[in-house]
Amino acid sequence: MATILTSTVFAAEPKVLVPDDRRSIWYNGESRSGKTQRLVDAAVAWLPQLSHQVNSRQMLLLAANDENKQSLHDRISLATAGRYPIRVQTPLGFLQEQVHLFYPWVAEAGNLPGVTPIRLRPETEQALATRLWQADLQMQPWQSWGVSEYRLVRRLLDLMQLAANGLVEVAEIPDKLQLAYGQNDLFPSIGELIATWQTWCLERGFLTYGLSTDLFWRYLWNHAEYRAYFADRYGAVVADDADDYPAVIYPVLESFLDTPASKVAISYNPHGQIQLGLKSDPQHLLKLCQRCTEETLPPVALALQPAGDLLNDIVTTVNDPSYWLTLPPNIQEISRRTRGELLRAVVDKIAVSIEANQIQAQDIVIIVPGLDNIARYTLTETLAARGIAVKALNDQRPLYSSPAVRSILTILALSLPGLGRTIGRDRVAEMLVELSSYRLPGGALAQAIDPVRAGLLADHCYSPDAEQPVLQPLESFPRWDRLGAGAAASYRRIWEWVQSPPTNALGIMDGAIGEFCEKGELLTLDRLTALRALIETAQHYWQVMQRVDGQDSESSLAEQFIGLLQQGTVTANPYPTSQLGALAQGVTLANIFQYRSSKKTHRWHFWLDVGSELWAKGGSASLYGSQCFLQDWDGQPINAETEELLDRQRLERVLRDLLQRIDERLYLCNSDLAVNGQDQVGPLLTLISRITPHH
Repeated sequence: MATILTSTVFAAEPKVLVPDDRRSIWYNGESRSGKTQRLVDAAVAWLPQLSHQVNSRQMLLLAANDENKQSLHDRISLATAGRYPIRVQTPLGFLQEQVHLFYPWVAEAGNLPGVTPIRLRPETEQALATRLWQADLQMQPWQSWGVSEYRLVRRLLDLMQLAANGLVEVAEIPDKLQLAYGQNDLFPSIGELIATWQTWCLERGFLTYGLSTDLFWRYLWNHAEYRAYFADRYGAVVADDADDYPAVIYPVLESFLDTPASKVAISYNPHGQIQLGLKSDPQHLLKLCQRCTEETLPPVALALQPAGDLLNDIVTTVNDPSYWLTLPPNIQEISRRTRGELLRAVVDKIAVSIEANQIQAQDIVIIVPGLDNIARYTLTETLAARGIAVKALNDQRPLYSSPAVRSILTILALSLPGLGRTIGRDRVAEMLVELSSYRLPGGALAQAIDPVRAGLLADHCYSPDAEQPVLQPLESFPRWDRLGAGAAASYRRIWEWVQSPPTNALGIMDGAIGEFCEKGELLTLDRLTALRALIETAQHYWQVMQRVDGQDSESSLAEQFIGLLQQGTVTANPYPTSQLGALAQGVTLANIFQYRSSKKTHRWHFWLDVGSELWAKGGSASLYGSQCFLQDWDGQPINAETEELLDRQRLERVLRDLLQRIDERLYLCNSDLAVNGQDQVGPLLTLISRITPHH
């Protein structure tokens, strides 16, 4: 089992290194200790040197995730006044791009078909793998895993990704799983299914994240011409949060250390490791530190208690309830009997505090372990009723949940034959409301056809049919003259468009958006994001499916595409830009993983459901079998005792990280009963008894 760092002693007076003191520097420190700023300083110092060389070389800039990537890009651009072209990438994004760009070399090394590669999106990968494996999944006793077919396929694809990240051949996956979990007749079949999927993709030139990563370390990185190109192109690397990088990026970073003329700056948080259980191998990346000059940064003073050792005391108390600790007065509790009462109490506390000008909404975050739909809806709606906006971090919602998307798909079903089963009376009524929107003089949106009129029109003017549903002329409604001029005109406009739409599905969807959204005038941010994702997903899907066999008709492809969206596998962030309008002023709502990944800080934290066991669990942020693909896994079985140890270590990292992101006050919010009515017995309950009474 991998040994995970859970405590680090930091030097009180660290030596501050100028980036040019040594060509390779390792910045070690906890959250908010200034690691990223040191990387920015290194980039600022090295970029002019690279650009002034006779054969100018570029700097490879890496960040752990997309949000951190944008932040690092902005900070370096600002520090250099935009004088140098820079591009920040995630490690896996970089590897995927390299495989795509140099696919001829990959194909040559792997004796693969020389076709132009197409990148598969996760939802398309899921759909195609399910179709390819369908017969095998029905024959094998997969029910013993106790997961749905969707989750089963996702697990197999995740195992392929984990193996690629960990430099493990597909043929080795069954052996690793058997060592970790014991003998299981399913494990050999897993290796066979994944190998079949890989072969099927490579024959058609399809690249997934897992397959691209596998091709990179097996073929491209070992290609002599590529290695020569890489050495000539890059003269420095700046890598932020290496504790969240996969093992596959290790040889890339090591190559800079092997090149005397290259410069290296890497940051590492021993209590970060947010991606551990998903893709990162922090202990393996830590070995690079031995070849660098290490600068250890002191931890930031804890705002909740600047003096003393509160952070370590809290961790000790959670691990050992017999350890007595009195929490400072700026850590308070909100406790209620039921979950519903707790949510209302949290909303009341936030609303009253904002009304009293104690704090502004953008300075508050609510962190919920395993953020569920009940909490999301209740907090968002009840705070909105009090005039307080809520912004959910990385709020990925199914595209099909968007009324605008459903309306365009309804237009598609009315325009192409064979799609009648995908719509009904209610969908037609919704489409009439959605596509009759217009702007009022003040800028607000209104509908020419309200829900009542839309329902009447759908009852009288829509003729359902499995093969070719029909939208009848307005006069099919005997009392159409009572609808009003605006509603009648809007209906006629929709009806006339449906009578002569474009001849292909992509043209129908694109044309309907252009016709009924008035060239952007009605595209609010959430609508714009959803419709853009719809068109991009549709274009990708048609491109992929035409390469798969090219025999399906437009109607057949459209039916498959609508079914894919209805499954909810395609998502979009309704608020992709966090600094637009009122959204920037709202209360932040996030689960633990999302908040830690964002690296945000807030004055007030509300930790919801502190009695929940989910605080110590990885949940969806911990993939099945991830531990056995780490480089230093010792081959010992992964059992309940192992999982308990990992949970304790994960909880300590979570506590250390989150506590350092609080600028003023923490509210521990607990209900005796969980959302399912069961008693809460989570590990953070100990802290409730250590609260100082507040008067």
